Amino acid sequence: MSILGNILWFIFGGLLSGLSWILSGVIWCITIVGIPYGRQCFKFASMSFAPFGKEIVTLKLKRGREKYEIFYPIPSMFLSGFLIDFIGITVS
Repeated sequence: MSILGNILWFIFGGLLSGLSWILSGVIWCITIVGIPYGRQCFKFASMSFAPFGKEIVTLKLKRGREKYEIFYPIPSMFLSGFLIDFIGITVS
C-alpha cells in the first residue's frame, strides 16, 4: 500500500515539493553557517519525494541550545521559506 501511496504522492505534488526542498538546501549550503540547515533540507527532500513507509525520529536538544532556536526562523524566512511557501501555494 505504501508503494501506491508514494507513486500517487510523487505524481500529484511530491516531485515539485522535493525539488523545492533541494533548491532550498543548495541555497542554505552556500554559506558555512547554513550547511547544517541545508543538510536538514536535503533530509526533508527525501521525505518529500516518498513519505509513506518512512518514520520520523526526533532527538532531544542539548541543554543550553534552546535559547538560540528563536533566531532560526529569521534567515529561514528569507532563504527558503518564501520559496517553499510559493510552491506550496501554486501546487494547491
